[in-house]
Amino acid sequence: MVSVSLSDENERLQALYAYDVLGLPFEQNFDRIRALAKRLFNVLIALISLIDKDNTPLSNTQLHP
Repeated sequence: MVSVSLSDENERLQALYAYDVLGLPFEQNFDRIRALAKRLFNVLIALISLIDKDNTPLSNTQLHP
């Protein structure tokens, strides 16, 4: 198991909030990253989830090939 320090978590959250993307509609850039991950890992489903300290909004999903 990987250990994550509190300072690492605080830095991650600061970076996430700095991008100001939580709650926004899906972006084409996320869709391209998701499609790339799907191809690279040869899987049918790829997800991008942006996780803040209080919830896990589902950011981008494609359930079809």
